[in-house]
Amino acid sequence: MLEIKNEEEIVLIGELLVLHKKDTSTPIEGKINLYLSSRSEQPEFVWNYLIIDYPGEYDQEGVYFKVIERWNLNYLIKYQGEFISILQDEEALEDVEEVDNMDWRILSNQKLAKKLEELDTGGEIIKI
Repeated sequence: MLEIKNEEEIVLIGELLVLHKKDTSTPIEGKINLYLSSRSEQPEFVWNYLIIDYPGEYDQEGVYFKVIERWNLNYLIKYQGEFISILQDEEALEDVEEVDNMDWRILSNQKLAKKLEELDTGGEIIKI
C-alpha cells in the first residue's frame, strides 16, 4: 500500500514523489517534484531531479500524470497501481470524471475538502 506523509513544507508520496506546499521550495534530488502553481512553461528535467509544474500529460519513471490548470494546478496521478488526485479548485471536479475513482485525494482547499466529504466519494482525504 502506498504511504503518504504530510509534513510541514512537503507531502511525500511513496518513495518517488514530492509535493511542495511552497512554490519557492528547492527541488529534492532523486525525486519527481510537484508544485501547486506553474513556475515555468514546461517541465524541468535536470539530471538528478524532475519538476512537473505545467499543465499536460506526462509519463515519467513509471508514473502517469495528468496536470489540469484552472485557477491553480490540479494533478491526477497513477503511481504504484493507486490513483491519487491533488486538487485545489472546485472547477477541476466538473471537468474530470476520473476524480470519483481516486484512492487518495490531497486537498489544499478546505471548502473543496468539505464538499468531497459530503459527497462521500470514497478514498482517503489528506488536507494540506
